[in-house]
Amino acid sequence: MKFKELLGNELNKFLKKKIYDFKFSQRALNFFYSNNINYINDLIQFRAEDILINPQIGRKTLDEIESFLSSYGLYLGMETNIDT
Repeated sequence: MKFKELLGNELNKFLKKKIYDFKFSQRALNFFYSNNINYINDLIQFRAEDILINPQIGRKTLDEIESFLSSYGLYLGMETNIDT
């Protein structure tokens, strides 16, 4: 189930979900693993520039990640007060 906008408690629960529970390409998964990104909250704290620094990540993988986040009303570089 996808939400256009997550609010309050729903947002907190969603940000604590493990990144590996969602379908991503192998390149994205390798990036998550090598950068210790385990939860959605970990991912949104990265900026696009941080991701593209990785030589094995290109625009297509970045687009995949941004598309996933935007389908939930989230984006890279978000600041939250959630501890995972």
